Amino acid sequence: MENTNTGSNVLSPLKYLIRVTIRSFFAVLCLWLTTSWVWASSTEVRIGVLAKRGYEKSMERWNSTAEYLNESLPAYQFSIVPMAFDDIQVIVKNQMVDFVIVNPGIYVDLSVKYGIRRVLTLVNKLSIDNHVSEFGSVIFTLKDHNNLRHLSDLKNQRLAAVHQTSLGGWIMALRELRTSGIDQWNLASLLFLNTHDAVVNAVLNREAEIGIVRTDTLERMAQEGKLNQYDFRIISPKIYDHFPYAVSTPLYPEWPFAQLTNTSPTIARDVAIALLKLPADHKAAQDARIHGWTIPENYQTVHDLLNLLELPPYEKNLHTRFLDSVANIWHWYLIISLTLLFLIFLILRVVRLNRSLSEHKINLEESIQLQASTFEQAAVGLAHITLTGTILRMNNKLCEIATLTQQQIKEINLKDLLFSDDIPLCISAFDEIRSREKSSASIQLRLLCSNGTFKWIQLSLSQKPNRVAGGL
Repeated sequence: MENTNTGSNVLSPLKYLIRVTIRSFFAVLCLWLTTSWVWASSTEVRIGVLAKRGYEKSMERWNSTAEYLNESLPAYQFSIVPMAFDDIQVIVKNQMVDFVIVNPGIYVDLSVKYGIRRVLTLVNKLSIDNHVSEFGSVIFTLKDHNNLRHLSDLKNQRLAAVHQTSLGGWIMALRELRTSGIDQWNLASLLFLNTHDAVVNAVLNREAEIGIVRTDTLERMAQEGKLNQYDFRIISPKIYDHFPYAVSTPLYPEWPFAQLTNTSPTIARDVAIALLKLPADHKAAQDARIHGWTIPENYQTVHDLLNLLELPPYEKNLHTRFLDSVANIWHWYLIISLTLLFLIFLILRVVRLNRSLSEHKINLEESIQLQASTFEQAAVGLAHITLTGTILRMNNKLCEIATLTQQQIKEINLKDLLFSDDIPLCISAFDEIRSREKSSASIQLRLLCSNGTFKWIQLSLSQKPNRVAGGL
């Protein structure tokens, strides 16, 4: 009995442990199933945020907003999707998010192309007393660049900006630059560095003389201990009532919170109500460094700005640009057209002249070949003789008659081939032709042969420029 009781006492704790383990397992399983059911029943909502200072900064700034919405709207599961400038179009086009928080320039472009609609507008905050729903662009340089004080001083300088689609980090300032007669072609270089911090660092590291960022960037980086704001000079500074930041441009509405066309109106309404109720001292507002959200602002001024600069979605196609340029500088087009017509006329004229010259050249070559063939194959002796009697050229028949080679004939004078008594008669005939009394002459003479005999020949002479043609 003792042994039995002892065994029971030993087995009882083991049975208890087994029961607890099984009970815990089923509790965990039930909890997991319950949680899975809750998560499965929750609608996933993704909020795309422009990562203007990088992915990590975006998550640090906006993750608390997603947590706040998860607490306020437990029926949905919110998450933050940081978006690079170049990725936004693809993400929105393919409806990979439900809401976006982007700069107003990108919002206007997306609203025209993909129909996104503004729900709220951000209220920015740098301190407890400073909160605004507008922002601008600041153009800055280091203070030791004493020659850079006005926009007109920016020619031939290196300039760093955020991105071609960054409203505060480029587009706002671009309008001011063009108004002052500065275009990107007037700059020594133009760098787009994708984040506002990178632009500020480029100026600090003297990789660029001029930087362009959105307002509040310098102030926030100074609060973070990354720079001393007094090391910078603001180019063309402007002052607005109730606006506490350094600025170089007019002010435009702050970033919108916008919904995509695939987003349920019910979700959009619930999110808008929750964000409007966000307390200024809540962790979500503090992490985002905002005062909160307000009813959507009018973004017409942004539309006008993009339209003025002909930037998306108001960029003009090539046909429209061409028609506009014709209307503005038609006289230059007229001058260029007339010049081109004149050049075409000259080219055609030259082509025709070259063709004609080629034909004449061919005819001349054929004529020369024909004359040479006739000269060589003539049945009588022919020669080209100067007015002094030098024999320049002769055919083979003449060589046969004189019984001399061509080289032997070229080395002597015509009078050396004639019988001495006939030389005066030949000279008289040459004189008549030289004096132009006659254009031709024909006389009978005796030709001395190499063997000492002579032959009676009929010498026919005719005038050519600077020489006489003779035939025997």
